[in-house]
Amino acid sequence: MNQNIGLIAKKVGMTHAFSEGGIRRPATVLYTPKCVVTAIRSAEKHGYTALQVGVISDDPKERVKAKRVSKPVQGQFKETSVPSAVKEFRVSAEVAAKYKVGDVVGPDIFVKGQRVDVQGRTMGKGYQGVVRKYGFKGFGDTHGTHEAFRGGGSIGQRSWPGRVMRGRKMSGHMGDQVRTVLNLEVLELSPQESKLVVSGAIPGSS
Repeated sequence: MNQNIGLIAKKVGMTHAFSEGGIRRPATVLYTPKCVVTAIRSAEKHGYTALQVGVISDDPKERVKAKRVSKPVQGQFKETSVPSAVKEFRVSAEVAAKYKVGDVVGPDIFVKGQRVDVQGRTMGKGYQGVVRKYGFKGFGDTHGTHEAFRGGGSIGQRSWPGRVMRGRKMSGHMGDQVRTVLNLEVLELSPQESKLVVSGAIPGSS
């Protein structure tokens, strides 16, 4: 169970930071737009406790127009504006009791040195073969190899099982998947600039 609410952030780029011992550490800069609590889930009504956070810009031109979404979505966010992005965070009942719908949350919910988990979507690589996707060696240039230098080889047997086994490593779409990086350290906080610096790298392009 999370002990704190989370934020929706955008990866700005990478930089570096130095530890007290002078060791250079890679770091990622995150921009946190205005995040608003859009809904509260309770164990009595929904069966679990969580806080729903959405990105709602202060600029009316950047806000999602109500006419662009369906009636159910308009009703879901009738207490706030329709957010451009939504994320739900499971929290304890004690944490949920500290917030109400419409509250603004920012980088100041974290403290320097705190450990956080960051979830992001990896960069899409398109359709790739087995050499790039899985690191297959491929075939040699001699001993009769013809137009199969980067092929995957045999994918099955004969009469049994008579099909390709599930999970076989083959060519296909690569990247564009949700991945979570655990236990990153918060290195710097800048609530005034809505920026957050965490150690290490996170998925996604900047």
